[in-house]
Amino acid sequence: MNARSIKLDLIENSHAFFVEAAQKAIGAEDDIRHWQFAILNLVQSLELTLKAMLRDIHPILIYENIDNPKHTISITKAIERLADKNIGNILFSKQELEGMSSAIKLRNNITHSDFELSIDHAQAQFLKVLELYIKIQRVHLSRQIEDILPKEVHEELLAIEKSKEALIKNALQRTEEQGIPSNDIWTCPNCLSDTFVVYDGLDTCYACTFKDELQECPSCHELFFEHELEPISQYFDTDLCEGEVILHNTYGYDFYQACNSCSEKIKEDIQEQRDKEHYDFLEREYYMR
Repeated sequence: MNARSIKLDLIENSHAFFVEAAQKAIGAEDDIRHWQFAILNLVQSLELTLKAMLRDIHPILIYENIDNPKHTISITKAIERLADKNIGNILFSKQELEGMSSAIKLRNNITHSDFELSIDHAQAQFLKVLELYIKIQRVHLSRQIEDILPKEVHEELLAIEKSKEALIKNALQRTEEQGIPSNDIWTCPNCLSDTFVVYDGLDTCYACTFKDELQECPSCHELFFEHELEPISQYFDTDLCEGEVILHNTYGYDFYQACNSCSEKIKEDIQEQRDKEHYDFLEREYYMR
């Protein structure tokens, strides 16, 4: 290598992105805009690490099409292959998979559309992916985080983690002092900590102070965050006329959104109703001959 070129293998490239991510996270303490690039670099670092793990199994596995190896796979596909019992046979926990999915979604939002990012949410996403990244480096690649990061960067990153842990500890202590039942403490959609209190209509996170009014699912009447309710109008019979949606049949449903579980049941129920209508139509046509 000379002064005008650089050559890094997958792991070295991953570590380079990781160091940059850590430095951006530290800089975000003074400028929130750094969180944008901290998350982008960290997810990119994770993606390169996962590809390196696949390469160690077989070099062809880092390509999307193994019969025509031109383009490398996405991070989502890398996770799928590593979790496949016939390939990587790595058992990712539900929490790890959800954390990676959430971080990937946030990365895509940052790079492909308008986005809004709070300090608490950015920090929480970063720390969750960081925890997974450290585990993968240690367990699957036998590398320690302190061997990757410069000493001063590692120490400052630990300070961010400890600050977050202190907030959570204080929040949990507060819920205990107030005798709040555990089933009335949810995961906060903003800081991702189990510190969102729904008891007695508080609807507030004791760690990051995020507030979000809960909504009732019209079908099962359970409470959910607004973002957890899904539209169901796409299952109805509709037409679009001059920019106006005309409803022909709602199949007995007088609401337009529901929780994920109810949404699936409603979809199945409407399909069953459609199938029955079709069967009844065919039966009438047969006897009218």
